[in-house]
Amino acid sequence: MENQEKYNEVTDTEVVKVDFEQKSKERKKESFISRFVYSIIAFIAALIFIIGRNEIFGVLGYIVGAMALVLGVVTIIAFLMKKGRAHVISLIAGILEIMAGIFCMVRPFTIANLSIYVFAIIIFISGIVLAYFAIRDKKLGVTRWLPSLILGILLALLGLAMLFFVSQSRMVIAVIVGVALLVSSIFNLVSLALK
Repeated sequence: MENQEKYNEVTDTEVVKVDFEQKSKERKKESFISRFVYSIIAFIAALIFIIGRNEIFGVLGYIVGAMALVLGVVTIIAFLMKKGRAHVISLIAGILEIMAGIFCMVRPFTIANLSIYVFAIIIFISGIVLAYFAIRDKKLGVTRWLPSLILGILLALLGLAMLFFVSQSRMVIAVIVGVALLVSSIFNLVSLALK
């Protein structure tokens, strides 16, 4: 009898229907909105990189400097609030972050130039390595070694040119980043329109 009452309770309950189609529509809408917003932001960033190719790295230097400055101040405040429990290393890190922030704000193009130098050296070394492999392939009897040799020499020359013409390299990289963002945003908008 007791089991019969429990059975009646279970069968008398209401069945809740879950509308999976509605959740799918909501997810599609959220995906569409997020992709559309990304495309617009990428398009605006592309225009900024292409139009402001001379100044963009300076602005980025100021932004990095301000972020480092704020981070340093926060680190020092956190050190002072912990009093006896804090490590001196966090105080030193805060001071170094503030110094780096001031340096980036006084010389905003320095970080960009340093990254150009590193990028140029990487390109130069990869070109030399590719040329070496092409010459080695020729000695081993590989028939298609010439394109690798030409590409290696071109990469090495490009790396050298970037080392000697840093300001022009900054502009070229800014335009390349801008064009990549522009193409990405346009393709994304077209794919959203065709759905």
